[in-house]
Amino acid sequence: MAPTKKPLRPYQFEAVKACSKVWRDFTDGVEGEDGTALIDLPTGTGKTRIACAVTHGIRRKDRRPAVFMVHREELATQAQAALQEENPDDLVAIEMGDRKAPSTTGIYVVSVPTIGRKGSDRLRRIALSGGASMVWIDEAHHGEADTYRYAIEKLGWPHVPLFGCTATSHRMDGKEVFGVESLFTKRVYHYRLINAIRDGWLAPIVAYRAISKTDLTKVQTQMGDFNLKQLAEKVDNEERTKIAFEKWQEIAGDRITVAFCASVAHAKHTAKWFNDHGVTAAYVHGEMEKGPSDSMNAENRNGVMNLWKAGLLQVVCNFGILTEGFDFPAISCVLMLRPTKSWSLYVQCVGRGTRLFPTKENLILLDVVDVTAKQDIMTAPGLLDLPRDLEMDGDDIEQVEAKYRAAANKGLDLSGVVSPKDIETALLPVDLFSEACIPDEVKKVSDLSWSPIHDGYLLYGGHSASGAPKLAHLTTDNYGTWRLEVEGKTVCFCGRDKVPNFGMADSVVKNRWSESLHLITNKDKFSNYPPTDAMLEQLRQAGIPDNIVASMNRGDARQFIAKIKMGYVKPAGATGAKNRKRARV
Repeated sequence: MAPTKKPLRPYQFEAVKACSKVWRDFTDGVEGEDGTALIDLPTGTGKTRIACAVTHGIRRKDRRPAVFMVHREELATQAQAALQEENPDDLVAIEMGDRKAPSTTGIYVVSVPTIGRKGSDRLRRIALSGGASMVWIDEAHHGEADTYRYAIEKLGWPHVPLFGCTATSHRMDGKEVFGVESLFTKRVYHYRLINAIRDGWLAPIVAYRAISKTDLTKVQTQMGDFNLKQLAEKVDNEERTKIAFEKWQEIAGDRITVAFCASVAHAKHTAKWFNDHGVTAAYVHGEMEKGPSDSMNAENRNGVMNLWKAGLLQVVCNFGILTEGFDFPAISCVLMLRPTKSWSLYVQCVGRGTRLFPTKENLILLDVVDVTAKQDIMTAPGLLDLPRDLEMDGDDIEQVEAKYRAAANKGLDLSGVVSPKDIETALLPVDLFSEACIPDEVKKVSDLSWSPIHDGYLLYGGHSASGAPKLAHLTTDNYGTWRLEVEGKTVCFCGRDKVPNFGMADSVVKNRWSESLHLITNKDKFSNYPPTDAMLEQLRQAGIPDNIVASMNRGDARQFIAKIKMGYVKPAGATGAKNRKRARV
């Protein structure tokens, strides 16, 4: 399909390509292709951009109208603007409530509540024109609802291709949004949250916990989550709010914050607490009057949003309104005052704060943890399929996941792990001999001094002009693919074999670090000299035993010292080891 005006990110291109293949196979009558395709990407990674590119490509080949389905007015307005920008030759119009799209519309943005009612004839003219060329469902996890089914059948489904995007491919009952019995029979592309963070497209997430004594053990479960009325009665109490506020003040007191609450009253009471303690706050909820688009009145939704974005509010406490279709990238703290068992709801809430913003170093995610006995409550570690009861205290969840996976891959017993520090302890007894020298098998296939670490190989290339360490890192993702990161950014993939394609990695690194070849090559004659006196002193100060130091040449020592400084090696008694902090884009 033709490229859009703005260049697509690599993962967006792959998603468009996957959808394009479904459309092509469906229109060509390939056996077994039913024309449904779900893409699954984290909030903030540009799912609408993918929809725009797919729509643009199909409209070039099939001039029947395309239909983009949403369930909220805010989403309709955003989608119309994005689709019109990417498709300037088409009229993009909204069909919703009192708004009726002209008959010349090429791309309809339709409201499901408007067109999905039984007996509605709002889509009659599309049906009479031969149906739609394609249908795209935004927030596709809603697609199983009767209103969606009715609408897409009116548009010609299953005889037209059906695409959907979601950040939450699990329904409230825990089942997948795709499968043989679902509206979408297959997921054609999936980009994981951890990869989006590692690739620099989303903000790192730093997690904390505030421990509450509120007892939720008797709150009943309804449709896979807490009974909301019972939950609100329990969590809306001053002692719990005080605990949450004091922890928030300690770790995120200067941050723009969204708080998720369990009821309208809970949101109102929480906002009052913040205001009473000197923090500008307001509350919003789904039943609140919307108000004029330019309102600056905190008594309506638009007014609260405008005040917030103008910097006149620091905290907004909400119930049931800001989980989807709301973009405010400046949010740098998410306060989870509403406990939930729902993975999909939790992911939607956290997604409000993961977008990048120039002044945002990371997202602080603060879970308020109550007494829940054996109930499986979603917390930050659950975002990356880690044990949900891990006690996070300012830990970067991506780094915790990497350490946890490394420990699991080593076959270490993690059953007693309570906190990320326990994972580090499990990894401490490293085989220093295996990490001290560049392996012979690497020297046979690589000219560079790739040094083994717990999750792959590391190469130190000195320091950049800004003084930051230059690191290249070869590690595998969950699919077994070797990924090359140079100075914190993924630059290429290096095969799926037992060992990476060092030839490819060498070529990329040599090209980027041409001025540092003398530091990274294992073929330079100086690399095979004994370590300098300064190197020997650093190794001994770090507590490296003499017999291991004696096994090193200068190249080995240079890389090993870098690993100690970066925190990749923590020998007993070491004084120079620090927690690893990887460079980011």
